[in-house]
Amino acid sequence: MEKLALHIESLIFTSNPSISFDDIKTALEESMSLQFSDEEISDQIGSLMEKYAQDDFSMEIIEIGGGFRFMTEGAYHHTVGTFFKAKYT
Repeated sequence: MEKLALHIESLIFTSNPSISFDDIKTALEESMSLQFSDEEISDQIGSLMEKYAQDDFSMEIIEIGGGFRFMTEGAYHHTVGTFFKAKYT
């Protein structure tokens, strides 16, 4: 399926705190009326994780809490922390 990774990326992006593999698969299959193998989805998630591991991005996809989510790269934690401190204290 063309652009399957983009659909997965959008699910991970909108999920808080994380989205499980099974929830990703279910959402894809229900929204597209198609069946996907676990390997097909795993490969796309792996590709996305590799993509966001590059230095061109300030965030990464990590596996946490039984699922996947976007997190800020460590190099940017201070900037984000400063923003939250100013905004919410």
